[in-house]
Amino acid sequence: MLISEFNTIISKEIKNQPTPFIYERLGEKFKHYFIDEFQDTSKMQWDNLVPLLENALSSANGSAMLVGDAKQAIYRWRGGEAEQFIKLYNKLDNPFQLEAEVLALDTNYRSAKAVIEFNNSFFEFLSKSAFSEVAYAELYKQARQKTHNKSEGYVNLNFLNVEKEDDIHEMYANKVLQTIKQCQANGFPLDDICVLVRKRKEGVAIANYLNENGIKITSSETLLLKNSDKVNFINSFLKLLIQPNNDSLKVEVLSYLAEQLQIEDKHQFFITYLKDDLSDMFLALKALDLYIDTNQCLQLPLYELVEHVVRLFDLNERSDAYLQFYLDVVLEFTQKQNSDVAAFVSYFEKKADKLSVVTPENMNAVQIMTIHKSKGLEFPVVIFPYADLDIYREIEPKVWFPVQAENYSGFNTLLLNYNKEVEHFEETGALIYNTHQSQLELDNINLLYVVLTRAVEQLYIISKKDISAKGEVKKNTYAGMFINFLQHLNKWTDTQLNYSFGTLKLNENSSEKEITASPLKLISVPKEAHNLNIVTKSGLLWDTQQEAAIERGNLVHLILSKIKTGDDVDFAFNDLLISGDVTNEDKEELMTLVTNVIEHPKLKAYYQDNFKVYNERDIITNSGQLLRPDRLNISANNEAVIIDYKTGDAKRFHAAQLNDYEAVLSQMNLKVTHKLVVYINDTIEVLEV
Repeated sequence: MLISEFNTIISKEIKNQPTPFIYERLGEKFKHYFIDEFQDTSKMQWDNLVPLLENALSSANGSAMLVGDAKQAIYRWRGGEAEQFIKLYNKLDNPFQLEAEVLALDTNYRSAKAVIEFNNSFFEFLSKSAFSEVAYAELYKQARQKTHNKSEGYVNLNFLNVEKEDDIHEMYANKVLQTIKQCQANGFPLDDICVLVRKRKEGVAIANYLNENGIKITSSETLLLKNSDKVNFINSFLKLLIQPNNDSLKVEVLSYLAEQLQIEDKHQFFITYLKDDLSDMFLALKALDLYIDTNQCLQLPLYELVEHVVRLFDLNERSDAYLQFYLDVVLEFTQKQNSDVAAFVSYFEKKADKLSVVTPENMNAVQIMTIHKSKGLEFPVVIFPYADLDIYREIEPKVWFPVQAENYSGFNTLLLNYNKEVEHFEETGALIYNTHQSQLELDNINLLYVVLTRAVEQLYIISKKDISAKGEVKKNTYAGMFINFLQHLNKWTDTQLNYSFGTLKLNENSSEKEITASPLKLISVPKEAHNLNIVTKSGLLWDTQQEAAIERGNLVHLILSKIKTGDDVDFAFNDLLISGDVTNEDKEELMTLVTNVIEHPKLKAYYQDNFKVYNERDIITNSGQLLRPDRLNISANNEAVIIDYKTGDAKRFHAAQLNDYEAVLSQMNLKVTHKLVVYINDTIEVLEV
C-alpha cells in the first residue's frame, strides 16, 4: 500500500461507523494525543482523526493537544487547510463535546530583537493592506511577538535596479556572493549562513555562481544532478543518438543550443535546424561550427562518448560541479555495469532523485535550500534573494466548478482553467474566484512569513525596485510590499536602494575563518591529442636480468599502491593472486620486499592508521599538467608526506619530481614536511629530498 493512499482508505473504513473498529484497540491503549504542525493537516486527515480524539476526550482523564501556526501553513498544494485551524482556535468550529482552551504563544525565543521588531511592524502593515479576507487579516493583526533573545540583531533590505538588458539571475547571485563575503568579514563562518529560495531553479543558479566563485556550498535539493541544464542536455543528446526519429528530443537539444547561443528568434532557429532526418540536422548545425559525426559517437565507449559531447559543445568552458559529478556517475556505471547508452539513460532516470553533487558532512559551507524545506529550522544568518514574487501569479491553475449532474452526463463538478473570467460565472463563480484569490494572498504571505522568521541574528532580503515607468509601486509583489512598507515608515527614497534595521555587529562567537579555494576546472582532452608512443626498445630487455629486476620492481610498486596500512598487506596479495598479477611462486619473495618497505625504520610510521592516505591519485596543475605521486600521507593538521617508489640507481630528476609535487601541494594549502624516495632493489634504500 502506498503511503499516499492511507488517508483515503482509512476515510472509507470509518465513514459509516459510529465507533470505528479500526480505532478500538488504539483507544484502549492511548488516552492522550498531541498533534504538531496542525495547520498543515488536510480535511481528510482531520476527519480521520476526529473519532479517535473524540473517544479519548469522552473517557476519564483523556486529552488532545493541537499545536500549530496558521501563518506557517504553506502546504495547501498537498491538501493542508489552515482554515480548519483558524476556525478551531477562534472557536467557530468544534467537533467535540468539550470546550477548547486556547493558549497563545506570544514570545519568540529564536530571533534577535531587530529581526522580531522588523517582522512585527512589517506583517502588521500587511494585515491592513494585503488581505481581502477579514479572518486572514486578523490573523496577522494579532501576530506581534515579544522578544526574549537579548542580542540586538540586524535586518538589511536591498533593492536591485534591474534594467531590461540585465541578467537578473546573475544580479541576484552576485548580490548573494557580496552578502556572504560581508558576513564572513563580520566573523560568521560559512556554515552559519543559509540562502533560502522559493524554487529549485533559483537555488541552482545561486549554487552555480557561488561554486564558480570559490564559495563552498551544501544542499540536499539544489545539488541534484537533474537540476543542471548541461546534464539534462547531455542525456537528451544521448537519447537522440539511439532514437534518431524522436522529434521531441531534437527540440530539447535545439532548445538548449538556442538558449546558450542567446538566439532571439527561436521560431526561425527551429525552422532552420529542425530536420526529419538526424543526419540532415547535424549537417545543418555545421553552420554553427558544430561538427557531429553520428557514427563516430555511436562507436565510442560510453564514458568517452560523454566526454566527447562535453568537448563538442564546450560544456567545460566554466567550472561546473554538476558536470564533474555527472562524469563520475557515468564512470561508475561503466565500471560496475556496462557501456550501453540506453541502459545508462534508463539508470539515470530511475536514480534522478538521488544522484547529486556530493558534499562532505560537517563541511564549513553555505547551505542552500527551499523555503518549504527550511520550515521548522533556524540559522544564524539568512539570505533571501528573489524576494519579488507576484502573489497572484500561478502556472496553469485550475478549479473545480459545481454543475447540475443532469446537464453534464452525471458529473457534479467540472475541472476548469482558472482565470478572471471565472468571477463572472454567476454567484458561484464569484465566490470561487474571491475564495481562490484570498487563499493565494494567505499562502504567499505565509511563505514570506516563514522565510523572514528563520533568522537568529541577521536577515538579508534581496529584492528589486519594482516600480513602473509611471512611478507606480506594484502592490501585488513582495518587492512592492517592501517598498510600500518603507514608504509607510517614511524611509523610502528613489535614489536609495539599501535599508537597515538594528545594528550590524561582529559575530561574538566567531571562529577562525576558512580560506575559500578556487574551483577546479574540468579538463577534457581527446585521446588522439595525448600524443602517446609505444616504447619498442623494451624488446631488447626480454629474458635478461634487467627485465626481471624491472618486472619485480613494477610488481612491488603495484602491491604498495593497494596498501594504506600494514593491515592491508594480506588483502593486497590475495587481490593480485586472484587477478593473476602475482603468482604463488613469486609471492614469498615479493612479500619479503614489501614487508621490508613498510617495516623500514624511516617509513614504518607512515603505514599506521593516523593518516589520510592517497595512493596513485592524479593532481592537475593550473597549467593542465598531470602529476601522480605514488603515495601521499596527510595528517589532521594538513601536513603532508610525499613517498615515491623507484627501482634502479638514484637519478637527479627523482628529487626534482618530488619538488614539483611539493609545489602543487603547497597551492592546495598543504604543508609538506617530508619528501622520501624509496629505491626498491635487492635492498631497500630511503633517501630524503
